[in-house]
Amino acid sequence: MKYGSNILSAYKPNKMLNIKQSRLLQNLRLLGSEIFDRLILLIAYKGKASSIFKLVTVICIVNLASFSQVSAQNQNRVTGTVVDSTSFPISDANIALISGSDTLKTRSDINGAFLFFIKKISHFQLKVSHIGFAEFTDTFPLTTNSDSVNLKPIKLNIYATQLKEVLIKATRKPILFKKDTIEYDVDSYNMNDDDLVEYLLKKLPGLNLDKDGNLTSEGKKVTKLRVNGKDFFSGNIKEFIKKLPLGILSKIQIINDYGDDAAFSGIKTKPIQKMLNLVTKPDEDNGIFGNVSSTAGTNKLIGADINGNYWKGVKQISGDVNLQNATSAVGSSVNNKADLSYSNQIGKYLKIGGNYNFGNSRTSNETNTFSETINSLGTIKNQINSKSFAKNTTHSFSLNTSYNPGEKTEIKLNANLNLNNSTDSTFSDSRQTGLFNQGLISSDYGNSKNPTGNINVQIGRRFNKAGRVIMANIEYKNSNNNAANAINRRIRYYDTLGNFKKDSTFNSLTTNRLKVMSTNVTLSYTEPLNSKSNLDFVYKFSGSKQNTSLITEENLPQGLIRIDSLSNHYDNYTSNQKLDINYRFEGEKINLVSGLSLQRNTLSGFTANTVTKVQQSIYNFSPALNITYNPNSAMSLDLNYSGESEAPAIDELQPVRNIKDIQNIFIGNPRLKPAFTHQAELNFRHFGDKSNQLITAGLSASITQNKIVNNTVIITDTLNSLKQLTSFINANGSYRLGGNYGYTVPIKISEVQLNTSYTGNIDFTNDVVYTDNIKANSFSRTISQTIKTAASFKHFDSEVAVNYMTAFNHYNVGQGLTNNVHRWIFSLNEKVTFDQNTSLNIDATKSLNYGYANINSSNPFVVNATIMRLFFKQSLVINIQATDILNQANKINQVTIGNSVINNRTNYITRFFILGLSYKISKFGHLK
Repeated sequence: MKYGSNILSAYKPNKMLNIKQSRLLQNLRLLGSEIFDRLILLIAYKGKASSIFKLVTVICIVNLASFSQVSAQNQNRVTGTVVDSTSFPISDANIALISGSDTLKTRSDINGAFLFFIKKISHFQLKVSHIGFAEFTDTFPLTTNSDSVNLKPIKLNIYATQLKEVLIKATRKPILFKKDTIEYDVDSYNMNDDDLVEYLLKKLPGLNLDKDGNLTSEGKKVTKLRVNGKDFFSGNIKEFIKKLPLGILSKIQIINDYGDDAAFSGIKTKPIQKMLNLVTKPDEDNGIFGNVSSTAGTNKLIGADINGNYWKGVKQISGDVNLQNATSAVGSSVNNKADLSYSNQIGKYLKIGGNYNFGNSRTSNETNTFSETINSLGTIKNQINSKSFAKNTTHSFSLNTSYNPGEKTEIKLNANLNLNNSTDSTFSDSRQTGLFNQGLISSDYGNSKNPTGNINVQIGRRFNKAGRVIMANIEYKNSNNNAANAINRRIRYYDTLGNFKKDSTFNSLTTNRLKVMSTNVTLSYTEPLNSKSNLDFVYKFSGSKQNTSLITEENLPQGLIRIDSLSNHYDNYTSNQKLDINYRFEGEKINLVSGLSLQRNTLSGFTANTVTKVQQSIYNFSPALNITYNPNSAMSLDLNYSGESEAPAIDELQPVRNIKDIQNIFIGNPRLKPAFTHQAELNFRHFGDKSNQLITAGLSASITQNKIVNNTVIITDTLNSLKQLTSFINANGSYRLGGNYGYTVPIKISEVQLNTSYTGNIDFTNDVVYTDNIKANSFSRTISQTIKTAASFKHFDSEVAVNYMTAFNHYNVGQGLTNNVHRWIFSLNEKVTFDQNTSLNIDATKSLNYGYANINSSNPFVVNATIMRLFFKQSLVINIQATDILNQANKINQVTIGNSVINNRTNYITRFFILGLSYKISKFGHLK
């Protein structure tokens, strides 16, 4: 403040300033504001005093009231955060500050932070409350030698009062909707303390946990796990929901996660990821847990697993070794892995963690594929039977550090190194009919080595002015892929009656080396306008340099001969620069982000064979909008709109023929432009406190400009036979519309409560395809509906579900091609508890498949059963398991790619009879 006075004292108006302007300068000197200092320096250095002075005058008059209110001579600034007993931030807490006869009120933001400006007095009183927590009240003194008071974190304890051995708790709500968060109260669902998190997730309305451990919320996959808002070991959801008991938890939260940088700065520009956050009860954020197990069964199945975890807040140590092996008529299946991780607080400010993962796998399977490809001349039908074998070995190292020398500064460093070696072989026999009448027998032997590494540095700084934040994020990635494929092909040609005419062979060795170096930089700055609104400025740069060397050699009796037309050296560079300017408002019931986004995409490429150089720049402009409305804790509504660009892949750019599939050759287009997608999404949620009914609904839409699509043409080869050549071009006209809903309602029949849910989604897609350089459309519609009901009795739990899916696709090419498939799935899951140590689980699924052409799409009935017995205080577990008892399981799916509809059926090992023995350790809340 004195600095501004010194500037004004030293400043002498020149002849360009009139008397009124000089007097106004002297009066403004009394304000002594930091902003005015900078404006005076601007005047002094620019010299255009008259025009700039007018601007300064207007700004000063408009902001005079607010500047005078926060003047250091009259006011104090009070800041603080509200947290629970685990130090996890509590948002939307009601905060009242009593200063003399004045009472000021506000709410904590998503980081639990709050801010007040008050008159200078000797002390003030603070009251903090939140549903489910005991109210906090305390009095704080004000010192005369400071203009700012930063309170220590205010901890709220869960509300519970003991009175004459009767526990009286605040009224619980099973579900609460907060900003970016759906929160489930664990104690509202009458679970046993020993039940695992996995068991409750299957019952929570609005969530779906499938048999493979994949968790989804509102149709989106949940990808990250944290405990009390902090990283938890490897963050593997599938692993830890099977290990953590419900007795240590108070809340389960599904959070829209925008990244760690958003948690610090409040700027939410990254795509949303669903995160599972488990909130523990006080003093339960510690424990030792793990198990030792072994299994043996039919098909030479043998397995062993040993894992242990030590958890004490941020100190986490874990190790896991898992071995599995099985064989069948298809081949062998091996899956071995080892993991080791460590994290801990080093000193007061530094946290460090590291992980090592090893994986070794061998897989084999049989696949039946039938595809139909439409073009202007007719339809190509292709029946393929194939066997594949693959071996993969991976080593992964990661290091992460976090340095926090206070609440205002955060520095993070993350580094990763991955080594991946793989070998694979595929044998296939295909027969084409229709427009083509050919057969192809091929064998493909390949191996690749792919080391990758990246390093990421994130620096964030909060200034003394509440809400002012600056952040920088820099990431560098490097990968080197070296791959070689030896492919032997024999093509057989037939006449229109199916009689053999001739054949040809082509054996080749392809060596591909791809080196990619990429850099990503994000700079952001937030300027607070007041306690609830901010201006956000975000600049993003991403650049990628790719160097490709492709050599194709024909394997002839005299040796390998290079084919120059199928070899190439190609360099390309792509970059994207994006500037976002957004206004952000955070109120009690509504959050708003509104602004503009400007993007510049550049692409340059050089082809050595043709000495061709391509360079282009494209600009895209789009608005940005994010609105979240929470009128109360039982309802939420959010709307999102954004625009993003996507650069072409290296295979889409490289201008050399890819002959891996000699009947369908691909060639890149170095003149492709980046695609740009506009997308919008609307979501609604409501929970009835009295009815316990949950309603969710969502709508989404997207449209893509310059989408990269296939252009397939029919060509004649050297033997005067037909083949397909597919290239890539940019096209407009692609869009997608989607919707989903969920309705969960408890239905009571006599004394039995049925928790019934109805979920569904519908998706419409219109894609542009080119055949023989003629533009056409592919329209698809997918509808899925599921009804599920579950009931719990004294000795058994039951769940019944019915799912119906229909998929329709139509190409308006040539004579047209229409495909329609349907699938019914009926499932039953029963758990019978004979006593506290003995249980039986049975799950059965019947599938009815219609419309999957020429892949022998049976209607499998899959039955699995497990009987379990616990010993020694439930530490020792013996189980007998039977999977796919009737040996009918298979995997069937349909996909549309370009102008083709592809049906797949994959056979793999599914039937096992297994004996398992395991000893588990599960002790929580005892580490002090």
